[in-house]
Amino acid sequence: MNRDLSHFSLAELFQTECETQCRVLSDSLLTLEQGSHDPAILEALMRAAHSLKGAARIINLEPAVQIAHALEEIFVSAQQGTTSLESHQIDHLLKGVDLLTRLSATDDAASLHADVLAFLDGPHPTPTHNSLTTGEEPTQSPPTEKSVDESRSLRVTAESLDLLLGSASESLVAWRRIRNFAKQLWRLHGHQRKTATHLESTIACAANGENPAISLRHLQSMIETGDRLVLADLDEFERFERNASLLSQRLYGEALSCRMLPFGTMAPLLRRAARDLARRLGRDISFEIRGDAVDVDRDLLEKIESPLLHLLRNAIDHGIESPADRIAANKPGTGHIIIEASHRAGFLIIRVSDDGRGVDHEKLRSLVVSRGFTDALTAAQLGHAELLEFLFLPGFSLRSEVTEISGRGVGLDVVQAAVREARGTVRMSSASDTGTAFDLQLPISLSVMKALVFEIADEPYAIPLARVERVLSVQASDIESLEGVQYVTVGSSRVGIVDGAAVLGRPLQHAAREHVNLILLASSGDLFGVVVSRFLGEGEIVVQALDKRLGRVRDIAAAALTENG
Repeated sequence: MNRDLSHFSLAELFQTECETQCRVLSDSLLTLEQGSHDPAILEALMRAAHSLKGAARIINLEPAVQIAHALEEIFVSAQQGTTSLESHQIDHLLKGVDLLTRLSATDDAASLHADVLAFLDGPHPTPTHNSLTTGEEPTQSPPTEKSVDESRSLRVTAESLDLLLGSASESLVAWRRIRNFAKQLWRLHGHQRKTATHLESTIACAANGENPAISLRHLQSMIETGDRLVLADLDEFERFERNASLLSQRLYGEALSCRMLPFGTMAPLLRRAARDLARRLGRDISFEIRGDAVDVDRDLLEKIESPLLHLLRNAIDHGIESPADRIAANKPGTGHIIIEASHRAGFLIIRVSDDGRGVDHEKLRSLVVSRGFTDALTAAQLGHAELLEFLFLPGFSLRSEVTEISGRGVGLDVVQAAVREARGTVRMSSASDTGTAFDLQLPISLSVMKALVFEIADEPYAIPLARVERVLSVQASDIESLEGVQYVTVGSSRVGIVDGAAVLGRPLQHAAREHVNLILLASSGDLFGVVVSRFLGEGEIVVQALDKRLGRVRDIAAAALTENG
């Protein structure tokens, strides 16, 4: 855990431990359910339950102690081969894991008394003579009070901290070099003052009719000495600049890595959600997560949790057919869903795909017309990609009936809004009877942003590149007006424009301009343009949160420090 726990209460520490160990329990149970016979899985389950039992006993949370003890006994029994864990029993064990999570998050354990009793009185594992340990001797010694996640904790708090301390030590040495370099500059400054004084003396000699030859030779010697000092200092400065650049980049990278978590951190949550919903809807699915080791910003991981769960539910409910329907369509009875994370071109790319029924484009085209989004003639000319954009509109659903899971019109617009809040974009592709895929393009870190930098009223501003569709410069005469709204024609579309200075409350530029600089942004499928003074370029900026004392600043999300300070 990458945080100082010294100020936490015991209850808060138990909640932290519970989050870690319940993740291990849930993920391991799901792996076990898929038919794995790896004895290490039962070992991990047993240790996680034992650790939770000890942690719950420390804070005297008896219901959690009882549940963790019951889980531990079952896992030990399964490890010894005296019982087997069938699918319905894993259902029951997962309910126990959920109960532990709820107990860790509430101050009123008594309110869960009935649920605790129901779990403790629930179905027991099936006795068996078949060992799940593939013939190996079961571990007889009780597990130690050791966190299963200890290696990850040590990696974050020890290795990363060592790297940071090493770089910090180098920066201290670099600072001492700056101090020495400052002394050298003062020495150069002193020599320059002496040279200037000697030059004044030489000028005075010449003015008095004296022969300045000797004085000029001495002056020339002083100038040559000064040149050597300047060259030596420049050489020293260039070496320092190169080293400082490498050091600052490494230091920043090491600090940034402390904010990163592997994408696989989300795996237990996603796998559990997929399993529960598939069983509830009678779907037979194979769920795969790829790119577990891809690093993701912790804050970004929290922001994309909800949209990924929504897309996963969407794939199971809308996409994957029932086993009978799949077989009738000459498909395998088991549907396949993949969530894959990767780094590409400086972005985090997450792809959610399924091999389900896909989107019926003609049905969608008909719904777009019947619900008044466009007329039949325009709809007939829309390509597949343009049609799919309608699915991101608020309130739009392909379902005519309302169920507990879908059909309420709370759909992909929620996903798109959440992804945009994380400074990303989402694209959808689908083919009837083949499947559907969603591609999320996100920044690798929320603290570093690829941005377009521009000026409005002599002040620099930046906007995430992911939000920018296009930049262009148009003739001022190309700007037209309709019902008080200014617009320009881009291709075959009219794009409304607003003055960035007016939006941000900056002084308006009243001087006549031949050319107008525009940034085209997309919002809910529509384009609009923002007028800016001039473009300064694009690059990576380090985002810094605004001081909370400022409150919410309209139209400004964060701040950044430019290279000139």
